[in-house]
Amino acid sequence: MLFTTALFFAFALLLPAASAAAPPPSLRHSCGSDARVIEEKTFVHESKEIKLVTKSCPGFAGLRNVTASSGNAVEKRQISQCSNFCLDIACDPTDPQPVSTDCNVLTNFLIGLGETVAVPPQGVIEATSGTCFYDYANFDTIEYDVCTSGFGRSAQDAMTDCLLIAPPVGTITAAFCLPEPQEGPGNDYAIEIGHV
Repeated sequence: MLFTTALFFAFALLLPAASAAAPPPSLRHSCGSDARVIEEKTFVHESKEIKLVTKSCPGFAGLRNVTASSGNAVEKRQISQCSNFCLDIACDPTDPQPVSTDCNVLTNFLIGLGETVAVPPQGVIEATSGTCFYDYANFDTIEYDVCTSGFGRSAQDAMTDCLLIAPPVGTITAAFCLPEPQEGPGNDYAIEIGHV
């Protein structure tokens, strides 16, 4: 399973009832086999293909941080997130490491895109380039409007801490970014970075 160690620590922070005996799977697996593609876009940046795929993820219903969420029903209001928003970064040494230049291309693209993307309630936006992916998962019941520049910078921060700085360099292969814990809506998400 992808990112098992990182997700165990990440979800232990998100979910008070997380169990040490059964670490949760990666965000990609947690999305569920019944995930539905809502939108897919392909771009070319620095001669590399970039894909942005937005999906609904029924599997995220069980991953909600109910202390931070606003309710059980899907609400019509939206949350805007446009800054670097990682509080904790967890690293995982168990999976193949993405090529850092692929991640850099992805970061540069997201920062340069300068748009706001809608991440649906219990949905994910997946950004991929070569061997690298960045996933922004919204576990909440309301839509999050996420600035691509903040998404790119946060993913880059996690990638840099885990793939380039963590000693010894090259042994950490995946990263996971978590928000600052707080009450109320707008803080029930995670960013996963790793090898496609």
